[in-house]
Amino acid sequence: MPAEPIFVDTQEAARRLGLSLSTLEKYRFYRAADAPPYVRIGRAVRYRVSDLEAWAAAREAEQ
Repeated sequence: MPAEPIFVDTQEAARRLGLSLSTLEKYRFYRAADAPPYVRIGRAVRYRVSDLEAWAAAREAEQ
């Protein structure tokens, strides 16, 4: 069984969060304050799986 990745690309992050790819891209473009955190590795944008889980959990608690 493959290990859980540490980082995922924007497409996989959107899938995991149930958001559209363009929504995450807009969050980055407009530097939205409530956007999930991301890192740049060279020119590539990546999301830590643990950050995505924490971001989603924080939004779940707000509702």
